[in-house]
Amino acid sequence: MATYNSFKVAFRNFVITDPTVTALIGTRFYGAFLASLKDPVFPNATFYPDPGTDFAGGIVNDFNLNISAHTDTTFDDAAVIFDTIRTSLKNQLISSILTSVGMRTTPVEHYDELSRIYTVTAKFRIIRFS
Repeated sequence: MATYNSFKVAFRNFVITDPTVTALIGTRFYGAFLASLKDPVFPNATFYPDPGTDFAGGIVNDFNLNISAHTDTTFDDAAVIFDTIRTSLKNQLISSILTSVGMRTTPVEHYDELSRIYTVTAKFRIIRFS
């Protein structure tokens, strides 16, 4: 049975092979919460499953994945990064690991006054091949 870690590596590799994404964030697309990264460089993007998703028995076939774009400049810059990643995922089959990637929620903007980071995030539904 596939693990979440193997999914995470394949998903990340797929996204960062898109030249429009790498032009904006390089390879700074992390499968982790932003707060868990040590000294992150901006701009970047992160992805992580909904908290409480149980992968103990292997990766599930249908789950929510949060994708966020982060910058230390403006909401517009974060929105461009987010939209570029969303566009790269739209209607894609990723190395036979996914049948569907669809946005489940409207993107939300957030500004953290303490760290001065602009974020645009949304929840995506991931449906995997069995």
